[in-house]
Amino acid sequence: MEFIFALRDKSADDGEELLVQVAQTGGRDRVRRVAGLYDWRLEPAANSYMIVPRSSGYILRSDAAEAVELSGFVGGAYSLPLAAMFRGDRTCYQIVDTWWDAHLNFNHVPDQGITLSLDWEASLGQLDYPRRVLFRFARDLDHVGVAKGYRQYLIDRGEFTTLADRTKQTPALAQFLKGAEYRWTHHDLDRKNEEKLVLANVRRFGEAEIPISFFFPKWPTEGYSPMTPNSAGWQSVLLDEPAPGGWPAQIELLNKVRKLGCAVKIMIQVHQYSSQAPGFEEAKSLGKDGSNWNMSQRNAAWATETYLNKLEQRGFKPDAIYIDGYAAHVDYGEVRDAEGPLTRRQFYETQADCFHKIRDYGIVPGAELARFWAIPGCDFFFFTDWSRDRLREGEPIPFFQLVFHDCYAAHFSGGGYYNEGKYDWYADRHPRLYELMYCAIPSHNWLPGGSRPIEEADWGSDKMDRRLRWMKRWHNWFQQICYSEMTSHQFLNAERTLQRVEFANGVTGDFDLADGRFRIHGVLGFSGDWEEPEQVER
Repeated sequence: MEFIFALRDKSADDGEELLVQVAQTGGRDRVRRVAGLYDWRLEPAANSYMIVPRSSGYILRSDAAEAVELSGFVGGAYSLPLAAMFRGDRTCYQIVDTWWDAHLNFNHVPDQGITLSLDWEASLGQLDYPRRVLFRFARDLDHVGVAKGYRQYLIDRGEFTTLADRTKQTPALAQFLKGAEYRWTHHDLDRKNEEKLVLANVRRFGEAEIPISFFFPKWPTEGYSPMTPNSAGWQSVLLDEPAPGGWPAQIELLNKVRKLGCAVKIMIQVHQYSSQAPGFEEAKSLGKDGSNWNMSQRNAAWATETYLNKLEQRGFKPDAIYIDGYAAHVDYGEVRDAEGPLTRRQFYETQADCFHKIRDYGIVPGAELARFWAIPGCDFFFFTDWSRDRLREGEPIPFFQLVFHDCYAAHFSGGGYYNEGKYDWYADRHPRLYELMYCAIPSHNWLPGGSRPIEEADWGSDKMDRRLRWMKRWHNWFQQICYSEMTSHQFLNAERTLQRVEFANGVTGDFDLADGRFRIHGVLGFSGDWEEPEQVER
């Protein structure tokens, strides 16, 4: 075994950096895990805490009353390869440079403090490449400084590209980002006039000065039937009639929506193969048979290209494609398919290949959950904050946004994903305020009850008018800050309930999480005084 410890002096403002690398260089035995080398502990104290890189980020305080135990791989369970600890005026943060097999553990025990450990897991049974982490030490560096340190690390490596830069490569992106999302989830034979109603809804949003990005209804993988789930698997594009009216009807709907000024997004699953759908025997003959998404993951790029080619042949070109399930929470062991074992690194790289293939067709690529490694290839995500990533015991902060806000767009489940609410943001944590603070792209469907179809009778009601007022202001906010770096997040009182975000273009937002108020400066439609958000729930 070879260990390298390298200390690099930096300026007084930046502190010092320690590189720690471990590698197996010889011997007949296989090293399967390295643990205990990077363990840290914070004793309980009012000024001691850690940042957990889950979803947008959380502060976990060493003197918190509730126990917390978190464990998982960087890139799957954690949204950033970046963790930080603070004790008084001293800061240590770590950047996991070779992150694919890094396993992070946070354990908080009341009255005992917090421990943080990083373990290196085997890659197909061995430590087959050097594992490297950077520790940076500084004084008087807060969470903003840590986030900006990681951002600069990516810039220095040439691994940082903003949305503004990507619009030059993919012009459809600019149009996509101009709209608030309205989703028609799937075709329904029981609603014969549904298409007419949906198009009328799009027009009415436009009349309310809310431009729309249209989430196209899903196509079933196994042919249209009211009994068939709307799975949106890649094999659906091989069907001659994936929905009523076949492809001519789908192209006609696409053109109608486009004439209303909408960008169009569709959803696809490329990690599943249905034996009941066309193309299965071809996939099987190519050794691409897989019964679950891990096993078939290696072949997802092939499925994506097949899908894109067939869309082109059909004459159906969307503006954006969202790959369901991608960049989601994934913790797994070794994966084996027809072509042999698959490393975790290969698993992530095959997903990135799919994003790049979509962009090659001039289409905007998107995935399910915001993760650092997906952002170079992805322009938007289904959600930044997913229910299983949320940490009720922690204090939510826009840590991820301080690094990447101007590099991606993402939705926020503020009450409308499912009616049972299990995926929604906590109601007592002011979802309307966090929609703004976390810079979420506006969407009607993610408002409370928004997954229910909008009926003609809804228009003109007090409830719909309040929703439209909120969406219009939310849309104005997003348009103003979409391409601008989030430069700061501050706690303005000792209770940390009064918070402020600032952007490079001068826009600021203050959020009172005790009384549920906000104050926005520099955006059309906001007064600059304290006000409460619209009550869209009632």
